[in-house]
Amino acid sequence: MILRRFMQHVKEQSWFAVGLDVIVVIVGIFLGLQVQAWYEDQAVREQELTYLNQLHEEVVEITEIAEFRYDRATKKMEVLQFITHYFSENTTPPELSDNHCVAIVNSHIRNSPSLSLSTLTEIINSGQINIIQNKNIRSLITNYIRENERSMRVEASSEGNTKRMGSIYPDMIKVGPFIDIDESTSYGRTHQCNFTMMNESQAFQNDLLANASLLNVLRRLFPRQIPILNELHDQIDRSLGLTH
Repeated sequence: MILRRFMQHVKEQSWFAVGLDVIVVIVGIFLGLQVQAWYEDQAVREQELTYLNQLHEEVVEITEIAEFRYDRATKKMEVLQFITHYFSENTTPPELSDNHCVAIVNSHIRNSPSLSLSTLTEIINSGQINIIQNKNIRSLITNYIRENERSMRVEASSEGNTKRMGSIYPDMIKVGPFIDIDESTSYGRTHQCNFTMMNESQAFQNDLLANASLLNVLRRLFPRQIPILNELHDQIDRSLGLTH
């Protein structure tokens, strides 16, 4: 209809009417593009909101796991530090107990600092990092990914270097039997350690110190990641208007 009217005005050489028709068309196109852009922006904002809500849940969960692992690794490291210092002083070890024996048996078990967020992976892989409007959140996402990749590299480089003390030194360690067939570690078992023989064996002490050193390398990565997670949590809360 507009085209037919436009052609009629051209035939009649009604240039004022032709100009009005052109203006109407241009305004119509402009408004149409504006509406389309608004709908597209709404879709992007809805996707951003979905990502932020998913991130919030994951960050809360991962932070709890990271703090638990860091606390556990620190307590374990403190026990191993006490043991290695005790042996290095070449004194008789009457103060060592079953808890120290458990720490020795499990000294090869590492508390992994590598904790990936699936939503971050999805955002990065889809190339939609800029969908997040908050610059602080984008920066924290980049920082966390960098630190987590660093942790993964460090962990991979130490893979296979830990020593299973119970297998290498069966004359000094008697590993306790299973308590539960579904157990994931031997922390709940009762082990027996000959601390006197351990104190007299430099090879044993070297391997135990090597395990403790690797554990501490990984343990020290947690303080680099946990503050980033806490700040990311705070920024997401602000964007979502959440309070805890």
